[in-house]
Amino acid sequence: MDAHGTGRVNVVDKKVINGTTDVNQLVPFKHKWAWEKYLAQCANHWMPQEVNMQRDIEQWKTGQLTEDEMRIVKRNLGFFVTADSLAANNIVLGTYRQITSPECRQFLLRQAFDEAIHTHAYQYIVESLAWTKAKCSTPITK
Repeated sequence: MDAHGTGRVNVVDKKVINGTTDVNQLVPFKHKWAWEKYLAQCANHWMPQEVNMQRDIEQWKTGQLTEDEMRIVKRNLGFFVTADSLAANNIVLGTYRQITSPECRQFLLRQAFDEAIHTHAYQYIVESLAWTKAKCSTPITK
């Protein structure tokens, strides 16, 4: 229901934050940029298992990488696992509930899903390289 009690959403009443319109009524769009970004992210969809890891596995297991290169991979993976998990949690638990524009909410949900895909990708890397739980929880020194 809109601020005037008519039951229809008036596009001028839509606000990104602190709006009074129905957060479940997507159209009419006011924030078209958010919908366009949502569509662009949907068009860029991928899943981790679509990435062929064979060459990476071979390089990792046959010593083609130096100790420094392997350390960089481990550190970057460790950083991004945490960072993307925090980003997804911030979107879902912190930002989403503050947003009252349905099209902006749709974009945020897609962004959170992309962060979940990133976390899935890191798990896929760990699994592909056959890292054990002990190897994943061992602190990286040097």
